[in-house]
Amino acid sequence: LGLLPEQIAVLGHSAGGHLVSLLSVGADVAATAPDCAAGDGNVPAAVIAAAAPQDLLALSWAPDVQSFIGAPVADASALYREASPLEHVDAGEPPFLLIHGDMDVYVPPSHAQRMRDALNDSGNDAEMMILRGGGHVLNPGTSAGTRHWEEYALDSQEAWMAVTDFLRRNFGARER
Repeated sequence: LGLLPEQIAVLGHSAGGHLVSLLSVGADVAATAPDCAAGDGNVPAAVIAAAAPQDLLALSWAPDVQSFIGAPVADASALYREASPLEHVDAGEPPFLLIHGDMDVYVPPSHAQRMRDALNDSGNDAEMMILRGGGHVLNPGTSAGTRHWEEYALDSQEAWMAVTDFLRRNFGARER
């Protein structure tokens, strides 16, 4: 297709943010995984992860996480760590933009904060945008037992401006 791997950025929200994060920092896992016999692929040139679970041990209570791992944490804590992007951060990772709502009741903003800190502490470039009043997708309503639909963390003008700026800074403006 004529694509240049060094010009590919990945973006994901929630589980997609987890996957793009793991894809980008998990080369150590891919190199030894039996289902990656063809070898590890190229690491993306930049990562945008919104509302992303970065530490699955911290979310081991969640049925979706337990289903993804295939076992409760008591039976598979090593798998929870292996599937956590936060556990794989080293020097030489691509630049990250982490976007998170401060009212996310499913994946706390601490996931983005801890990932940003781990990346920066390892000498990488990571920045974080906290969206005031932003949730995950479905959040508690104003009365007991009600829910309201929240904008995705990426569906705000503020977030898209940050994404555009992040991509411009990491890839530069190019003539068409």
